Amino acid sequence: MPIKKDNEVLGAIELFTDAEKMDADMSLAIRIQESFVPQNTENIEFFYRPSTGLGGDMIYYNPPWVGIIDISGHGIAAALVSMLVRTTLDTIIAFDPPLQGLPFLLENELKKFSFQNIYLTGVIGQLSEGVYRFVNMGHPSPINVTKKTLIETKNVIPVGFGFSEEYDESVINTHNLNDGNLLLYTDGLTEIKTKSGMLTSQGLLDILSPNDTTSTIYLKTLHLRAPGLQEDDITMILFKK
Repeated sequence: MPIKKDNEVLGAIELFTDAEKMDADMSLAIRIQESFVPQNTENIEFFYRPSTGLGGDMIYYNPPWVGIIDISGHGIAAALVSMLVRTTLDTIIAFDPPLQGLPFLLENELKKFSFQNIYLTGVIGQLSEGVYRFVNMGHPSPINVTKKTLIETKNVIPVGFGFSEEYDESVINTHNLNDGNLLLYTDGLTEIKTKSGMLTSQGLLDILSPNDTTSTIYLKTLHLRAPGLQEDDITMILFKK
């Protein structure tokens, strides 16, 4: 803050705040969120890299239920919402709901909290005997990594807009891992800024190899990314035969 007399700057006052406690709290919050990222299994790889210390992406793993969810926004607020969504999903799934009923049940539960301008997209389902049955709530389409193809899915409306319905079984998508490894990802991956523009789903397909892991996919995108910070959370789940 400048000190002036007759519009002439004579000096300045600078104020400092001890941020050690704030930094310690943030570090703890980051470790807590990271602890909810599941460990890899023989058939599933999990990958999570938030754009800041905390993120709104979420991996849900409660076998046989598994999926990926992207909360609108970034940072602390989105991270808090993701924890609430995780708890809400645990409660809903404890009652063994039909798969097609999950978006409507989740919408109804989140209405109780009166969030404004917050919504979520996601792919969530059940993995059993090498077959993944899932619903797509307005999320980027999964990719068959082995065949390097985008899987066209039947989508329902993202949760949070208040338009979710009691859907029937026609909204359920099915992928047999005998047909290829399946990649779920958040749009932070395909919206990476490269020197020639946004990466896009097609750009991602172009760099994939049949034997890719989540780590090799991330490293490939790093090589393409334009200089600067990662602007969005990047989260992936890879189902392997």
